[in-house]
Amino acid sequence: MSVFELVSPALVWTFVVVSILAALVHHISGKHQKITPTIVVAVALSLWSGSEPYGEPVPGALTFVVTVSTVLQALAAGVAYWVRDVKV
Repeated sequence: MSVFELVSPALVWTFVVVSILAALVHHISGKHQKITPTIVVAVALSLWSGSEPYGEPVPGALTFVVTVSTVLQALAAGVAYWVRDVKV
């Protein structure tokens, strides 16, 4: 079973783009935070474990995980951008 049968490919690509932008913002702000790779690993493990037959515990759980993780990545990047001194 493909994970794209459970989660929209557009949602996964949105997560990837937001994660890349969040990593760039954290790098520009001067401190290399571990929140971006932590969220990426958590989503990757969720998608990997959910791709097995009957791997999704509740219908829509993986979509929820990817959606919430995308929002958290964006919020963490926003906080990193606005709170810290931006060093170019």
